[in-house]
Amino acid sequence: MRATGRKNRRRASGDLFPILEQRKNEFQSWCYAGRPEVMRRIIPDFDTQMEIFEKLSFCIPEEKFRDPVTIKEYGKNLRKAREDKGFTRKDVVSKLKICGQNLAEIEDGKRKEIDRDLLLLLCGIYHKCPEVLLGMEPFAKDPLDFFAENESEKANLILERLYGDAPTLLHTFLVMSELSPQRRTQLVKFIRSNLDIKFLSNGQIAQRIQKRLEDKRDNSGCLQTNFTYHDYMRYLDRGTCFAALCELEKKDPELMNAYMSIACTKRKHYSRILVQLVSNGFLDFPP
Repeated sequence: MRATGRKNRRRASGDLFPILEQRKNEFQSWCYAGRPEVMRRIIPDFDTQMEIFEKLSFCIPEEKFRDPVTIKEYGKNLRKAREDKGFTRKDVVSKLKICGQNLAEIEDGKRKEIDRDLLLLLCGIYHKCPEVLLGMEPFAKDPLDFFAENESEKANLILERLYGDAPTLLHTFLVMSELSPQRRTQLVKFIRSNLDIKFLSNGQIAQRIQKRLEDKRDNSGCLQTNFTYHDYMRYLDRGTCFAALCELEKKDPELMNAYMSIACTKRKHYSRILVQLVSNGFLDFPP
């Protein structure tokens, strides 16, 4: 027991790297709030996304992490987020393997500085962006909304990957979009934990969108004008799918990002992912 306590105290005082590496899928969309030297070790392509993270990081000035008022507000928001999730302090301590006394001090606003590594882990557990936990003004952007202007490009990318090659998986996306909010949250957690799927951060999604747009410019061709009736019906069906995906982006942007992650997974994994979705109760029909 004493050995475990010493281990938890070491982690609470800065040695959170093993837990950060283990749980990175839960917070990587918000890693702009983390320490760059730590994120560089955890996120393999962090350097290629630095420009995006620098744009996002303006949301949280460096001095915020040492501001006494922010520290107090942070503690209150952490307690509320924990209680909203129905977690006890013991639950959180168990998940993160940290010292319970330190968590209590943080929630009581008794720390001199906000630990950015622990902030990211708590963002992942409570599913709140850093700005919300720090009590910042409403104008601060949530990273899930940062690329909202690209919603149509997200839909286009999903359609290009799935419409011809994996229509069943695309139909599955549309069916699951009608699940209850609680089940959609469970679905996102399932996708995050699936070993066949690399859950994409907003930065990685933006990179894929940018590459698609560049490829589109490099391979510009003529629009087909001699549509057959079959072509026309496929075009209408594709438009319906596109509209449904755009609507999902407005309703549940995180689920849209989860769908993007699946669509960008290797095609050989699609069938297995479908089976897993059925076996985990997200679908009630065989793939």
